[in-house]
Amino acid sequence: MANVYSYPYPSTEYSMGPKDTCPGCSYRTRVVTVVLLLLTSVYLSVGALPAAAGPVVSSVQVSPALLAPHSLGADVPAHPLPPARQHNGHAINPICHVSEPAPMGMSDMGVDPGTGTPYTYSSAAFLGTVDYTSLTSYNASIGATATSLGFQLNLMYSFNLGGAIYVYWVQDVAIVNTTNYMLSYVDNIWNMSSSGASMSASSVTGNGTLGTGSAGSWYYDFASLGLAGNGVTDPPSGSISMQIATGETSTKQPGVIFAYMDPATAGKWVIYDTPYFPFAAGASVYGFVVDGTQLNPIGLPYDAELIAGGPGGGSQTQMTASTTQFSLSYWNGHNWQDPPSAYTFGCETAEGVYNADVMGAHDSNGNLLNMMTTGSSTPGSAYSKSQVATLNFTDPTVSGTTAGYLFINQTKTALAFENGYAVVTLWPGTYTLYEAVGTGSQKNLGTCTIPAAKVTVVSASTGCSGGGTGPSITSFSASVNPMTVGQSTVLSVAVSGGTAPYTYSYTGLPTGCNSVNATSFSCTPTVTGNFTIIVTVTDATHAQSTKSLVLEVKATSGGSLTVALTASVNPVVAGTSTTLTTTVNGGTGTLTYTYSGLPPGCLNSDVSSLVCTPSSTDNGTYVVSVGVTDGAGHSGNGSISLVVKPSGGSTGVPTITQFVASPNPATQGQSLTFVVTTSGSSGSLTFTYTGLPSGCSGSTSPLSCVPTASGTFHITVTATDGAGTSLPASLVLQVNAAGGGGNNNGGGGSNPNANNTILGIPSTTFLILILVIVVVVGVIVVALVSRRSGPVVTAANPPPPTQPPVYPPNYPSYAAQPQPPAPPVGATGAPAFCSRCGSPLEPDFMFCRSCGNQVGK
Repeated sequence: MANVYSYPYPSTEYSMGPKDTCPGCSYRTRVVTVVLLLLTSVYLSVGALPAAAGPVVSSVQVSPALLAPHSLGADVPAHPLPPARQHNGHAINPICHVSEPAPMGMSDMGVDPGTGTPYTYSSAAFLGTVDYTSLTSYNASIGATATSLGFQLNLMYSFNLGGAIYVYWVQDVAIVNTTNYMLSYVDNIWNMSSSGASMSASSVTGNGTLGTGSAGSWYYDFASLGLAGNGVTDPPSGSISMQIATGETSTKQPGVIFAYMDPATAGKWVIYDTPYFPFAAGASVYGFVVDGTQLNPIGLPYDAELIAGGPGGGSQTQMTASTTQFSLSYWNGHNWQDPPSAYTFGCETAEGVYNADVMGAHDSNGNLLNMMTTGSSTPGSAYSKSQVATLNFTDPTVSGTTAGYLFINQTKTALAFENGYAVVTLWPGTYTLYEAVGTGSQKNLGTCTIPAAKVTVVSASTGCSGGGTGPSITSFSASVNPMTVGQSTVLSVAVSGGTAPYTYSYTGLPTGCNSVNATSFSCTPTVTGNFTIIVTVTDATHAQSTKSLVLEVKATSGGSLTVALTASVNPVVAGTSTTLTTTVNGGTGTLTYTYSGLPPGCLNSDVSSLVCTPSSTDNGTYVVSVGVTDGAGHSGNGSISLVVKPSGGSTGVPTITQFVASPNPATQGQSLTFVVTTSGSSGSLTFTYTGLPSGCSGSTSPLSCVPTASGTFHITVTATDGAGTSLPASLVLQVNAAGGGGNNNGGGGSNPNANNTILGIPSTTFLILILVIVVVVGVIVVALVSRRSGPVVTAANPPPPTQPPVYPPNYPSYAAQPQPPAPPVGATGAPAFCSRCGSPLEPDFMFCRSCGNQVGK
């Protein structure tokens, strides 16, 4: 029997499967219920019957187009991956989108948008919440899912097995039909351990299965229709929460836990999938990683994202109405905490939205959130470390199974914490704090002023008057920098403020150097490179401060330098700027840089990062070269093709807006046509197709051909012009044998059963006959089970799990405690304020008139 997860929550907290919520109902009522479930199941599996309304979301449509499978196999990614974005050894470039459509919402990239300083942390769990009071979307080009929208919680999961680092991209996705507000959930796991990795059936075990594209596989699972809140219609306003947590089986195999909560789950979390990695027993589980100092093995960021996008398959959709807020937080071992900085977009997923204006905001209780309304906005910063504050609350009496609750102002929502303290990222301001322990009465801690860019410490025993500030790192330096391999340098930290004693932790060290709990230590690197070293100082109140430096380690002897040249924006529009960044490996002493082949308007300068603004009247392709010379006279060269677009013209490579096959389903031996619709191209286009059926080939659009084989084909197309190649678009084509019927359970477009016959019977009539047979069989089964079954298991008394609970350490055990006490007398809602201009927002988090944004209800 497979290993199973269990959970620290009471049995009524999580719904693990269908529950009998009506134990006293009659046999007839149960039969009707089963019939309705069967009807729903058949509807979702074969498509809408003639009398039904609303789109059908298929398994193919909710699968992202960005695929990167598992290293245990030898396959290549199922779709072309976005090009790897390199960094300059200091911090990654977090700006992966400069315009919409893009995945818009809230993310932590591990890079402070205010200073560009990187940071890193890992967590056992992330929580994403989407609150909406107005939400509609529409894109006719995505066919049956035209009014559907996806909310994605996207994380990078990593563990160490025998010295090898495994990296997986995990997604918890809520699909919303914005016509009837029906919600459904699906999870995905993609392997990003290497560019040529592939997922295999032996590498992951869960409720789901593998999806296979033209050149690779990935894992996915649709939440069961029997689960609360899934596949049901919700009110047009509400709240959707998704949580992904690390876990392990009883035999120490690492895995992840996918859960959701929505208006139909009655405030309870529903776990719908617990996949684990059977090959990795005994691995060191690092959890979910946010790291701004490096890219993952396929060149994408280690980040955490809660974003809105098309319903799947790399689709984009338009926001036609939105009053939506995004909240993202991670489990810090004591409480849920907002990220130290945030952006308004994500990088990992291929789905996106447009006509979406997203900006940072906060409510009167200091809670940080991103707001999305309709309009246009440029993906960018939501807030930086310098804008927000940190509250460190300590109460040593909160330990063991005791739960503590911290109220900020007269808020209805308590922040639950455990094990002695809570760390809160919030908007700076003056707040009245209350605390309750267990089910006890509340204690007024006083009114505290919490400034930006600092740690404010508040004690449960003395309240605000006994507070103070956390530690501050005044300097972090290396005695020798740059240095050579084998040479020693001394890393030194100076700290002020906070409460002694302090502990010190260093990350990002080069090979040959190990972290030491000390203010200074000697480091002797054994490898070359640029290393972003981050020191974290923690004081006696658990308040923390971090600072980074870049240590440059060069080769000990001369020789050729390895030089790479990249551009932050390429193509670039004439009159706008791009940054040319030179990365050098090897060399000694001071480096000098010389650029050539620059477009008019860009001037040569002896710098490693050159800001280039081509003249507004010039466009074309320029081969830009850089020569680098070190102090010993050794040199190296690098080059790049920089494309300059005319001002007012296209801003980048072509974008595929629609990819369809007609007819679909097609018939073997009969003609069909593929049509690709694009935007953003300024020249002639070449199309590259993969996965075509035999008898079809070409590089044009429209592409007409006669398939000579039947079956189901996963087809991908990319468009290429002089500026580069688009992201892929895909569809699923069903080719029926000559004279036969068939259906298509995947892919976009219209109902694949239309205008076809099955076994000589019209498809709609055939489906109705199948439905009748299924219903009759279901009634018979229910009758037999009802006569032979034992006592009914009610929702309050589900059967016990087959194995003991196994959850990772430092997971929120407070959820098993009683409900928090009532909020302070007079508790009210929380007005919100715009981080863009500081003005109050309208009630219900409407957008700010001062910024020129439309206010709508």
